Amino acid sequence: MAWRLKHSVIRGEFSNREENRITGRLWLVDRDEVITMDLEGNFLRDLAGCQITFTNPEPTPGEDTGLHACQVGVSGDMTASRKVRVMDLPPEEIDLEQMPLVPDRSQPTRYANALYLEWFSDYDGRVVIESTDFSISVSEPAWHMTSEEEAEQEESNREAFRAWLEHLSEMDPDQPAPPLDYEQPLDEFGWERLMRESDRKTERLGEVLEKYHGHPDSEKLIAREMGWTWLEEELEAQERGVYDEEDDEDDPREDDDLIGDEMDFDWPEPDPLKEGIDWVRDENGDVHHPLALRAMKLGLQLWHACDQLGVLNDSRESVVQNMVIQVQICSAKLAGALNNLAYDDDQDNGFIVA
Repeated sequence: MAWRLKHSVIRGEFSNREENRITGRLWLVDRDEVITMDLEGNFLRDLAGCQITFTNPEPTPGEDTGLHACQVGVSGDMTASRKVRVMDLPPEEIDLEQMPLVPDRSQPTRYANALYLEWFSDYDGRVVIESTDFSISVSEPAWHMTSEEEAEQEESNREAFRAWLEHLSEMDPDQPAPPLDYEQPLDEFGWERLMRESDRKTERLGEVLEKYHGHPDSEKLIAREMGWTWLEEELEAQERGVYDEEDDEDDPREDDDLIGDEMDFDWPEPDPLKEGIDWVRDENGDVHHPLALRAMKLGLQLWHACDQLGVLNDSRESVVQNMVIQVQICSAKLAGALNNLAYDDDQDNGFIVA
């Protein structure tokens, strides 16, 4: 996972006055040692050739600040004009505790320019600083970047991001494994490899979504980084107008009929002989495996307890938050493996063990 810094940043100085080199210093909360930068690459065109100084008006602890003291590597996207959507409300009217997990589209929002500093460290991997709240000062440029040079720098940044994703998706080199034979039933080891591969792809998708959110070509870039060539080709075909206009004017009632069919689906009744052993009902009458239900309740209780203590924060590298997430992931995996025991006599034992 990437390192993401925002609240713990006190101030920083980054300079690209020397072409193809970025140097700088970074001060973080609860860390006396100053982090130094020596990166290969350039800022994007809005900052190229400049020195930038940024200050966080309200630094707070909570994020993991255990970065290596000397950041050596290559630059990613570094710009002060990244477009992000922010809530268009006075700070005193924003209640973080009541903010829904799913964004409420009825709330007023606006686009703002964010400072976005990304680099790929030889020691720590991908590091990102992003905020719309920092005070920023920019010097006069020592040199000017052309549009062609900016295109080259953007492509170089994408290559660095792609290389990091490939490293993120690598399997353990000490445990080489032959390709799975999907024609034969998988044992627990095959299922475990399949799940690990799914976890790697999920993590990769999460990083790609975070990287390209708000980008005008986000769909194409996400498809390209995930290796979904079919989707990238279809998006390009749509841009060329390959599809007839009739295809874009589908009857929305057809989708409503499909949704209605799904809502009318009658789930089978669980085996009454397995009640209390392989299934129980929760307070809403839904069927769960007893272990999966206990794990789900534990995840909810843990989240509420940590939230009340104020130890949760929006840093993905938070130890406490990572613990809560892992418990919730475990409960979801238990549900996927065990809940069908209430209905199906023909179980895949390898899948359950994995």
